[in-house]
Amino acid sequence: MTPTIVVDTNVLVSAFVARHPTAPPVRVLRAVRLNECALLLSAELVAEYRNVLLRPRIAVAHQLDRRTVDVLLTGLMEGSELLDPPRSSTAAPDPADQHLWDLVAAVPDAFLVTGDHALLRSAEFPGRVVSPRDVVVMHLP
Repeated sequence: MTPTIVVDTNVLVSAFVARHPTAPPVRVLRAVRLNECALLLSAELVAEYRNVLLRPRIAVAHQLDRRTVDVLLTGLMEGSELLDPPRSSTAAPDPADQHLWDLVAAVPDAFLVTGDHALLRSAEFPGRVVSPRDVVVMHLP
């Protein structure tokens, strides 16, 4: 069964700046590209991806220009399910991450892939908030 995942921005950025092709965040994005994982997105999450990837310090690290970032994000969107999820009754540990919680709540079998320790420690969505390494070990070939 192909897992459905929501990729937190910190994982996406880590994949873009990783120097090793087998780093877990890189493997997660590769799995999305190879249809080994189904990516779940919202317009808010895509906007966050773009805003963070274009921050000067991060742009220096990944060395991609604005146009290339837009092309890569468009590619991610083309192979993904784009939702406008309703507000979840469950509050995220960090209010700035509520859009992630809303996506995970909207699709009962979706996993949130994150490196955010507050999200990983949350008791909400047991077994569904996982690290990139967990996704690689548990769900990828």
